[in-house]
Amino acid sequence: MNDAMNGGALNPQVTAGRIWLDRLVASIATADRALESGRSLLGRVEQLEMEPGLIRARVDGSRSGDGSTVHVAQIGVRTFDDGRWEELTRAIERSGPGSAAVLAGVMTEELRAALVPSTGEVSCHCTCSDGRDLCRHGAAVALASVEVFDRDPFALALIRGRGRDELRRKIRDRRAERLGLATDDQDHARGRDPGTSAAAAYRRKPVPFTRSITAPAQAGRLVPLAVAPPIEAAVDSAELAELVADAAERARSMLAGDGESDLDLTVGADVARRAVNGDRGRIAAATGLPLDELSAAALAFEQGGAAGLAVSRRRWEPETGLLQPGVAALGPGARVRGNAVSSAGVQLRLDPDGRWWRFEPDDALGWVLVAPSAADPADLVEPPDLDGG
Repeated sequence: MNDAMNGGALNPQVTAGRIWLDRLVASIATADRALESGRSLLGRVEQLEMEPGLIRARVDGSRSGDGSTVHVAQIGVRTFDDGRWEELTRAIERSGPGSAAVLAGVMTEELRAALVPSTGEVSCHCTCSDGRDLCRHGAAVALASVEVFDRDPFALALIRGRGRDELRRKIRDRRAERLGLATDDQDHARGRDPGTSAAAAYRRKPVPFTRSITAPAQAGRLVPLAVAPPIEAAVDSAELAELVADAAERARSMLAGDGESDLDLTVGADVARRAVNGDRGRIAAATGLPLDELSAAALAFEQGGAAGLAVSRRRWEPETGLLQPGVAALGPGARVRGNAVSSAGVQLRLDPDGRWWRFEPDDALGWVLVAPSAADPADLVEPPDLDGG
C-alpha cells in the first residue's frame, strides 16, 4: 500500500459499491452476465448479513416471486491476516490527514481501494443447481451489497476481518505507541468482551436457561458512538443511548428472573415506562405530551405497571355495590364518582379486575397513584392514630 495515504476527499462518482462490482467482474469471468440476470432479483434479497469473510442472504428465485423457491447465496471474501492488518494500520497511522479521517469515521479513497477484494479473493456458493462461478442469486446478493457499502464503506473492513471500531482502536494505539503515550480507550475498554455480531447471535443455538451464565449485577457499560450520526439520519444520539441502556437493563433483569420484557406494552404505556427513569423533558418533547401529564403517567407506571397506568387514566361505571368496600374503608363523608371513592385527601379507585388503588392529590399533577394495588381497600387506608399523637 502507498504510505502516502493523504486522506483526500472521496470521488463521488467512484463509490465503494462501484469498486466492489468492478472487482467482482474482474475476478469472475461470467460475472457480467450473472449481474445482468441478477438485477431482476434485487428486490427479492432478504436477510442480508455481513461478517468477517462472508456475505450471505436469502433470495427468492421463483418466477412469480411468491417465495416458493428460495435459495441461500453467499459470497466468500478472503480476510486479512494479522500481518496484513498491521501493514494497513501502519500506513494509515503514518498518513497524517488520512489517519485523522479514519479516526473520525471517514473512509479515505486509499483505504477503500485496499479493502475492496481483488481477483482471487472472492468465491461464491449457492444452494441452487447452477454450476457457474456466480449464479444469478449470488449476483443479486452482490448487487444488494452495493447499497450497504455505499452507505457505510467500513462494512468493507468488516468482511475483511475487522470492524470500524477495532480498526480505529488499532490506529489510535499505534499513534499513542509512536508518541510514547499510554492509551486509554474510551470506546472499548481493554480486556472486555468484544461482543458478538448480530448475524452470529441469530444463528447460535439457544442454551437452556438452567445452563445459562449467571446474570450480572448490572448491565454493561454503554459504549458511546465514535461519530455522531449524520443529520439526515434524524437520529438523536442521546435518545439512542437511552434506548440502548434501557434494553440492556431489561435484558439483564429478565436473566436475573426479576423483570419482564414489557414487549407487549402499548406505545403509551411504554412511553410511561421509559419516563420512570428516563429524561422526561426529552421524552415529553419527542412525544408532544405535556410534562405534567407525562410525570403523572410515570408515577402511575412506577407504582403499578401497565395496570396502574390504566386505572390512573380511565374511568368506568361499576355497579354501586362494588364500591361499598371503598366507602366503608374511608368512612363517613366518602364521596363516590364513577369508579372512585374520595375522602379527606385520599381517593380509592376500583379497576375492572376488582383491585383497589390509592391516589393522593398533588398541586401540579392532580390525583397521583402512590401505592401498589390491594384486594381489600382497607389495606390502603392508614390506621387511625390510637394514641392521639
